[in-house]
Amino acid sequence: MTSRPTISVVTTTFNEADNIAACLQSVAWCDERIVVDGSSTDGTIDIARQHTPNVYVQPNHDQWNINKNYGFDHATGDWLLSLDADERITPALAEEIRATIASAPESVLGFEIARRSFFFGREVRSCGMFHTAFRLFRHGAARFDGVHLHEPLLPRVPGEIRELREPMLHYTYDSIAEFVRKTNVYTDREGEAYLSEGYRPKAVDLAIQPLRELWKRYIRQKGYTEGTLGLTVSGLYAMYTFLGYAKAWERATAVQPRQCPSDHQYG
Repeated sequence: MTSRPTISVVTTTFNEADNIAACLQSVAWCDERIVVDGSSTDGTIDIARQHTPNVYVQPNHDQWNINKNYGFDHATGDWLLSLDADERITPALAEEIRATIASAPESVLGFEIARRSFFFGREVRSCGMFHTAFRLFRHGAARFDGVHLHEPLLPRVPGEIRELREPMLHYTYDSIAEFVRKTNVYTDREGEAYLSEGYRPKAVDLAIQPLRELWKRYIRQKGYTEGTLGLTVSGLYAMYTFLGYAKAWERATAVQPRQCPSDHQYG
């Protein structure tokens, strides 16, 4: 009798106290739950340890996928599921995953999973927010490069990637304020990444790239079909794009601030 394949889920966190419990509860059916935390300060680590003994604390790398790879290296399952703290696996998807990996031919190295995304408590079906991502794979068959902030998981061995039917749930931002706060952190890293790749900012990029992002999400990806919600999401991502390029420009042109003469300093 052939034993059923085991599955490990790997989640990375940094200050995800509001999300991590629900995330881990949604994958309680997995054989192993691994959390790699980037030295959180908000109680995330203690909450995670209430759900799994497999909690590893690492530095909060600028490229957080380094911690995802660390989790992959410590996983023991036959299959690995890469999950973010703001994502949830539904019971229907859990059932499909178990049945699918039990019968998957050797030629299949992994599966893509669709995501239903929620902004401010409302599901967004347009703006490119409903899409599939490669998340489920055989142990050792995939890895992140650990270079770009939003890079995809990449296969490392030949094989077929199929798509599951059931989607996961993705709870992106609870409020516009949260989007703005996280955007300020993420675009710091985006700006650094642009410069490290040899890019030098141009005024035309600051003007054109945000407009392209707005057109893509609001027109091509039909954000207009969801009224003000679609326009808001599209506009926020256009702002995100502008800030990434603007911060690259800021860093590329930075000069040391002038120091006041000591006799003019305020006491």
